[in-house]
Amino acid sequence: MKIAFTGPSGVGKTTLCKYVEDTFGYTHLSTSAKDVLSEDHQVQLKNMGWTSKGHLDVIGLSVRNAKFAISFQDFLMEDRAKQILSNNDFVIDRSLIDVLVYRLTQASMHDNWFEYATAIKFAIKNMEELDLIIFIPCNGSIPKIEDNKSRIPNFHYQSYISSIFDMIIAKSMPSLHNKIKVLDNWDLDYRKRKVFAWINEIKHNLNLFENERI
Repeated sequence: MKIAFTGPSGVGKTTLCKYVEDTFGYTHLSTSAKDVLSEDHQVQLKNMGWTSKGHLDVIGLSVRNAKFAISFQDFLMEDRAKQILSNNDFVIDRSLIDVLVYRLTQASMHDNWFEYATAIKFAIKNMEELDLIIFIPCNGSIPKIEDNKSRIPNFHYQSYISSIFDMIIAKSMPSLHNKIKVLDNWDLDYRKRKVFAWINEIKHNLNLFENERI
């Protein structure tokens, strides 16, 4: 099974990936840029000034350097798509929706609609390979943004980013709506129960499909 969590930073995606890994045995694959980007892409980005120190550095460099802004998002889209296609039985804490959101919020001043629309089509095509996409929005039920010293631990900023996720999912991805579940409660026990139920439902449906094929 291929499972992806998606949503703004600091809302608990990685914690739930660890839960899925421990409970179901699916490998938690890192989707951070420094882990998922190919060696060649990392070299190209470093030649443009990328330091791999965190989100704030990417934002600042994206504002100043148009080539970096677009290249970073293109490379991340390509390599995260390869990760989805080349692995099985995994859980990841980012999806290609995330790349679209950050391309729009960090690189749109350098972008054009044709290129962005092409990225949307590419993302949808590759996310069709996923069995379950769990969107965790940032809303009033979240008491604080987790701070790992590389993200922006600001509720207002992450709420804004969350609204972009909402927009892209609602307006650009109707074909994926049957795969997307929304987890909008902060309580960890509640989250675990919902994730457990969703995964077992998908597993049941996949088993029925396999039995029908036999």
